[in-house]
This record gives sequence, structure tokens and C-alpha cells, in this order.
Amino acid sequence: AFAAYPSRCARWLRVSVASARGEWFWAPALFVLVVLMLYREVWWGVDGKLYWFGWDCLEYYWPDMAYLSGSLRHGQWALWNPYDDGGYAFYADPQPGLYYPVTWLFTVVGAFFASVPAWLVQVKALLHHVLAGVLLHAFLRTRKLNPAAAALGGVVWIASLPFIIHKASAVE
Repeated sequence: AFAAYPSRCARWLRVSVASARGEWFWAPALFVLVVLMLYREVWWGVDGKLYWFGWDCLEYYWPDMAYLSGSLRHGQWALWNPYDDGGYAFYADPQPGLYYPVTWLFTVVGAFFASVPAWLVQVKALLHHVLAGVLLHAFLRTRKLNPAAAALGGVVWIASLPFIIHKASAVE
């Protein structure tokens, strides 16, 4: 019986890793679908008209992202925002999230393609919804909930009222 122990452990490890690996494909896909359905007016529109998130995405977060992207394109790191509130240091305002790694992903894309389209800030906001669902799912799985319960927790969090009200935040 003792000689069979390593093979039983290896079999258990293969099964648990394979099932966990599958879960980390279907769970994010589920949250992407939930977010796309919840905010379908952004991507598919209503009566042929596409909608934008609130004014803060278009008038505040997107210009800051575009400014940082332009600075990177010219070989500089933006430390000062001369266009808002009479000018201030970027680190003094956490709202634009310019020192946040998720923002860096989008600014690098903008620097590479020489422009930051406005819809990119909406993708960033929706990515935060997907991340919230995935991370809550992961947390609930560490609490020993089964995959279905953890997935329901992520979906409920994405569809919760505080998250819907603040959907256009730069760093939810």
C-alpha cells in the first residue's frame, strides 16, 4: 500500500491541476460574457446608437491616458499635468491612475500606435469589471466554495449596484 502512494498522489495532482486549469479558462470567459451583456449598449448599441460611459471617462481619464501615451512616444515620462486644474503633479491625483499597471498596458498600446482612441478607456473600465469577477471568484475558491458558487459570487459582484453606479471609474 505504501508503494502505491506516489502514484496515487501523482494521479490526484494531475486531476486537480487539470480541473483547476479548465476553471481558469471558463471562469474569465463567463465574466467577459456577463460584462458584455450587462453593458451591451456600449458595444452593440440601442436602436442603432452606441452609448459612452459617463463624462469622466471621456473628459478626464482618456485625455490623461492620451497625454501619458504621447509623452512615452516622445521618450519622456509625464510627471506633470499642465492641462488640468492649472497644472499639478500626476502622483498627487490618483484618479487618472497613471502609475497603475493596468493603465500602462493601454498607454503602451497608444504609444505604439501613435494614438489613443477614446473607446480604449471604455475597454479599460470594462476590464476592471472582468477583473473584479475573476478575483472574487479566486478569493471564494480559496474559501473552499465550489466553482459554481464562486462563479455566482463573481457575477453578483459585477452586477451589484455600487459597481454599476461607478462603472466608469478609472481604477475601480
